[in-house]
Amino acid sequence: MGIGVALALGLLGLLDSLPFLFLSIAVGQLLLAGIAKRRPRDTPFGAIRLQPTALGRFVFPATWALVLGAIFVESAPFRWLAVLLFAGAASTWPAARANVSRMRLARTLDRRARAGAPVSLEVRFQNPTSRAATAIASQIALGASAHPSSIEVAVDEVAAGSEVVARTTATFERRGLRRLRPLRVASRFPLGLVQAAFDTSAAAETLVRPCEGRATRRLVRRLTGDAAAATRSRRPTAGADEMFGLRDWRDGDDPRRIHWRTTARRGTRTFVERRDPTSRRVVVALSRGNDRTPEGDRVFERAVSVAATVVRAALRTGASVHLVLGGAGERPGEGLRVEDRRDHEAALDALALVRGDGGRAPAAALAAVLARHRKATVVRVLCDDEPAVDVPTGPRASLDLRADRPEEVRAHVRGVP
Repeated sequence: MGIGVALALGLLGLLDSLPFLFLSIAVGQLLLAGIAKRRPRDTPFGAIRLQPTALGRFVFPATWALVLGAIFVESAPFRWLAVLLFAGAASTWPAARANVSRMRLARTLDRRARAGAPVSLEVRFQNPTSRAATAIASQIALGASAHPSSIEVAVDEVAAGSEVVARTTATFERRGLRRLRPLRVASRFPLGLVQAAFDTSAAAETLVRPCEGRATRRLVRRLTGDAAAATRSRRPTAGADEMFGLRDWRDGDDPRRIHWRTTARRGTRTFVERRDPTSRRVVVALSRGNDRTPEGDRVFERAVSVAATVVRAALRTGASVHLVLGGAGERPGEGLRVEDRRDHEAALDALALVRGDGGRAPAAALAAVLARHRKATVVRVLCDDEPAVDVPTGPRASLDLRADRPEEVRAHVRGVP
């Protein structure tokens, strides 16, 4: 289309009998550009914005000056050249718009990530049209808590009816739910005089779990009650196990433990869970601090990492773990019970979303758990010297970890921020 316009205007330039013809051509170009700007042709994602580049801000006034000068120059070749250059420069506007409007973008991000660890990011450049898209670039903003904070991905060409996949990695330094910002798609094709760009959501999010450290032998000994070989048997012993509760059926459960009365009432298979009353239990309680300064925020983040490390270490020793956060989703008297991998995943998700300035302090929840499990080993992760719940005399061991004292934390957990 741009070439046809240029040829048509070039032929008109040969008609030098009417000098005002050049001025009418220039005015017509301006009117068409104004109409196109008021009525943009949008993509399914967002409106396309056109703006001249640094080179275009020089070329467009120069070609305009040539058209005005051709009015007063009695030379047909000069007039032909002026009109041709101006038409060619003006045709880059619709060409740039058409080129970038062919693109569709999608991006995927790992659903789960860990703070400080690389996460995979994939961007798909899709071209469902019948013409190729050239020189496409995308700017992905990840935020200040990510490294790098932004990523630029560029492809030379996306053939008609095909897609190009670009893969990279990024690192999120802070835990929490991270939703990626809308990304910008841009192109300066052709000639680099005009940049056409639009924003698209291409929704993608990831749940960043807290960074975990390494449990020291000192912590493991406290969790096992100074018995390194202590393990918890999951095999039921006749006459020695007690009913612990009911839960939904999972693959691999013993069908002899289906609670048929509850199954008939609910319409879903319900499993009777039993636990050995002599099995070891570890209760991990995460407290909130009173400091809302940036330093207090860093202390709370360290406390969350310590709690995640203790939960994993206790689970590896074979203990039945209860994570107490004092928030929604916890069962009264149980907290978040961590028995297997699925429970551990849920506990890490809860730690990824816990807030230092919201929710209830875990005092009441911890007291309820300890009232039911008096022989549990209790690990309280504190942020400061705030009053803590008194641990009854029944537990075999109690450990307080102060996140605002790094030297105390390093004696039990290493490698946390």
